[in-house]
Amino acid sequence: MMAIYDLLAPYYDAATGDSATEAAFIHDIIERRHSQASTLLDLACGTGSITALLAGLYEVSGLDISPGMLAIAREKVRSGTELYLADMTNFSLAARFDVIVCAYKGINHLLSLAAWKIAFDRACEHLSRGGLFIFDIATLSHLQGMASIPQVVEEFAGNYLLIRVRTADGIRRTRTVSGSCAASLHDLPQKGGEPGPASTQPQDRLIDGLAVTRAAGGAGWPDASSADDAVGR
Repeated sequence: MMAIYDLLAPYYDAATGDSATEAAFIHDIIERRHSQASTLLDLACGTGSITALLAGLYEVSGLDISPGMLAIAREKVRSGTELYLADMTNFSLAARFDVIVCAYKGINHLLSLAAWKIAFDRACEHLSRGGLFIFDIATLSHLQGMASIPQVVEEFAGNYLLIRVRTADGIRRTRTVSGSCAASLHDLPQKGGEPGPASTQPQDRLIDGLAVTRAAGGAGWPDASSADDAVGR
């Protein structure tokens, strides 16, 4: 997993675009659920786009498994901001946080419910009393939609990114509520004709919403709830 995202790091921001909408949504949740929060950990922070946008509102830190992603994040945040190189299922920090965030469906990169539970446990251990854990997940409809598209081609920075998505069994659409999805990403030839260097196959795991809520409750959040009625459909 680390090697995959090191490879994607130079292209990640150009391919994903502006994170302002996501950062504003996170801030809105915090204002409604934990308005006194002052410290925040961005779990699986990637290139730090959301971390940087929230830095003006909270004392932020970031954690990611990819050195390449963190190197880009370091350029976006203030000097002295803590950026931790670690796996979201296996980290132990001296600090505790009022809010922990895991955005861009980062939890889905863990490929078993057991790994999700471990990540929830680590987050719970690092929250201050009364703290808030915010994460988003890919739903069944999201997986179906992604797997039904033959491919996506995006142009950025003079290059083209080709994305192909399939379910683990190779079927383009699935009726199951638990499955995995692999995206094969390749750089197409640059406009000048030279081939690009990247070819990766990151995987996502879909877990139904009820199991996620139960897992979160088992990690110490009996009041786990969804901000979107579509979760688990």
